[in-house]
Amino acid sequence: MSVYVDAIGPVVMNKNWQWPTACHMIADTEDELHDMARYLNLLPQWVQKKNNNIPHYDLTENKRKQAVKLGCIEIGLQEMGKRIREYRLMRANFKNVEIKSIAQIIKEGKS
Repeated sequence: MSVYVDAIGPVVMNKNWQWPTACHMIADTEDELHDMARYLNLLPQWVQKKNNNIPHYDLTENKRKQAVKLGCIEIGLQEMGKRIREYRLMRANFKNVEIKSIAQIIKEGKS
């Protein structure tokens, strides 16, 4: 399991983001993502996960450098796009899966 950062690039600044550049930090699991965010002193409420997008944090150039020093793997835009597509596909597949509780399974087995 790993944590990844893509390339730093220009962004549109707004009231929530006041830096001219940024990158994204993603991970194989949300726990790993939040663990790395804690090492970088990022607040949990800064995670981005709207609109079926892969959970990620936006990083400044300095935070990206820190993340790489802490072991984040640098990936390109194509790899980032691939991981986002895989995440969305996984989410779509799980939407079609009925999750049953142990109680439901036992009850069905007795009928």
